[in-house]
Amino acid sequence: MVKIGKNATGALAGINCDALILDEKSISKTIPVIESENADAIVSHEASAGKVDENQIFYLMSRGLEEEKAMSLLSKWLHFWSRKNNFLSNMQENSIDSSNLRWKEVLDKTERLLF
Repeated sequence: MVKIGKNATGALAGINCDALILDEKSISKTIPVIESENADAIVSHEASAGKVDENQIFYLMSRGLEEEKAMSLLSKWLHFWSRKNNFLSNMQENSIDSSNLRWKEVLDKTERLLF
């Protein structure tokens, strides 16, 4: 949920919802909640849902991972990649100079630790 108060001048807010469907029984329902009391606020919502690529699971299993571990690794990778792309695109859309932001360094280090 995003709530923007009436005094939040120049507020920018966005909700990104990414769902990963892990089996045939799973479903995803995205219900964004954005409340704004400020007419000048800029708000957005994005949603996506996808299934795990069976070829990727097969590839990881052919390299010795059990199916559960392969699914876990792909899930973590997709989550991280989605967060990193959302963060970087948000900086770009809002003309934020990333050259001296520590967050980019933290994301890069996290990526190296995961993979």
